[in-house]
Amino acid sequence: MSQPDPHKPQPLYPGAVSCINSGWCCKQGPCPFGEWDAARHQCAFLTADNKCGKYDEILASGQGALSPAFGAGCCSSLNPDRAKLIVAARLQLIKNKS
Repeated sequence: MSQPDPHKPQPLYPGAVSCINSGWCCKQGPCPFGEWDAARHQCAFLTADNKCGKYDEILASGQGALSPAFGAGCCSSLNPDRAKLIVAARLQLIKNKS
């Protein structure tokens, strides 16, 4: 079995759905590259738009093959933020069409 390329995002994991950048994972705990910000209750590198502030650095390092699993998608049914963002996006589409 081939190893994942640590310099590229991972393919979508079977059964997972595409990430919508809710930031939920990084609000649960930091990956091996992150640092916990207790005051904000999230990874210190999570940006205001819910992206990883170390994304390019992690991929360039070649050390991010499995964690964080960029691109592998969301497989957590416990992510309430995901559902809220999807509903908001759908409502915005309806509003834009009317």
